[in-house]
Amino acid sequence: MKSIKGFTLVELMVVVAIVAGLAGMVIPKFLNYNRSQELESSASDLQSAVRKTQNNAGSGVVCSANKSSGTWYLKFISDNSYKIETACANSNVEAGTPTPTPPQSLSYQFKEGIKVESIDIITGSSTCTTEGRDASGFGIEFTTITGAGKLLSGDVSCPVNESLTSRMTVKLTSGEESKLVVIEKGGSVYVQGN
Repeated sequence: MKSIKGFTLVELMVVVAIVAGLAGMVIPKFLNYNRSQELESSASDLQSAVRKTQNNAGSGVVCSANKSSGTWYLKFISDNSYKIETACANSNVEAGTPTPTPPQSLSYQFKEGIKVESIDIITGSSTCTTEGRDASGFGIEFTTITGAGKLLSGDVSCPVNESLTSRMTVKLTSGEESKLVVIEKGGSVYVQGN
């Protein structure tokens, strides 16, 4: 009698059950890791955008008729987007400015699922938070050449006192994870994990 070689149905079912169990443990961890990396990337992108705004101000971009742009801003448009812009009043950026000539306004969107949960304005020993309210209008402005920073509030209930306000923290969230982007009044910016 010949012996038949192969696997039994029970052996195959055990292997399939083991593979399914391992996949059930690995896939959620991979998805969390991916979401965590996107949050980290968005926080770093925001940090870079603040630096870009400061660098644009320091570069002395010239508007029409050799007038300086005066100020560069980074402002939140909504809970998931922000823009960098300059105030070249009634003019266009002239050819002959530093190359490449930065556009007068650039908009950025956070990746899907990432949003600004809150913006805190720290003034002295008190903190005003926007949690549950719109982030529109909050940001920072830098003056041309000096690069001096000034924090901006988009909510009258969270005023910015130039002599007392020290920093703004922007809390970005994705699911249950969050990152803080800290913007100091002087223009220093860094990311803190939570």
